[in-house]
Amino acid sequence: TEELARDVIMIIRNTHGLPRSLVDTVLSAKTPHERREGADISVTELIGPPRIKQLKDKYYDQVDIDASDRAHALMGTAIHGLISKAPYALSSVRLFARWKGLDRMWAVSGEFDLLEDGILWDFKPLKAQAVFDGPKEEWVQQLNIYRALCLVNRIPVAGLKACAYIRDFTPNQRFREKKYPLASLWPMDVPMWSIGKTMAYIGYRLTEHEKEMPLCTNEERWAKPHEYALMTDGRKTAVALYSNKEDAERNAAARETQLNKKFRVEERPQESTRCRYYCEFARFCDCGIAELSGVKQKS
Repeated sequence: TEELARDVIMIIRNTHGLPRSLVDTVLSAKTPHERREGADISVTELIGPPRIKQLKDKYYDQVDIDASDRAHALMGTAIHGLISKAPYALSSVRLFARWKGLDRMWAVSGEFDLLEDGILWDFKPLKAQAVFDGPKEEWVQQLNIYRALCLVNRIPVAGLKACAYIRDFTPNQRFREKKYPLASLWPMDVPMWSIGKTMAYIGYRLTEHEKEMPLCTNEERWAKPHEYALMTDGRKTAVALYSNKEDAERNAAARETQLNKKFRVEERPQESTRCRYYCEFARFCDCGIAELSGVKQKS
């Protein structure tokens, strides 16, 4: 039986009949204002799209999601609960600072995962392939701002690290792929900026958040261009991608002649992946509504 629960955070459904204890854990998640604990903006919001933050402030209690889609929140709660018991480290500590944007002062808050032996850690659940090219740029931004918060609060930080929790870890892949992580919990060094660079970045992000409902960038929308994929049986990923159909078909024919193997061309329409599949506020956004309805948007 579908259950519907309304809390001050959002509407949470239990469509698939999960245990009530799990649903209650999801319901116990704090609103964005409570996570800021009186601040104007959190570090996660600061590095994120200003449009999403503004939509969240306005429509958060109207969002309708299923508890089964919040597994990442449960995992984060579990990890924080376990590491908080360590007597020789700081974990899940929320810090505050006041920094200036272009037109106003902002109260910024952030809660880092772990500080141990001078190393600031952040835990990241993701797929193995996501660690192949090193730490993501948003990890670098986030951890360097946490470091700035620590310095304001007179907490010394000697280094930055991310600990990736590999959700799809497969032990035998370690011997097949050179870049594959060696363990399901994999530490990664994160570059530490100069404090001058960090403060300049914070100022830039605050200025962006002072704009009223700015459009998300292509990167923030996780936009994919209109492409034609060259595919073959027995392979899930594309052999090659082309911007026009003629090039794709010509190369398919050439490969079939050379390799005596069947190839086909699949059209992949332009898509903003975040808007279509991941943004909880897309139905409150004119760009999100257009994406969900299949209307093409200008970049």
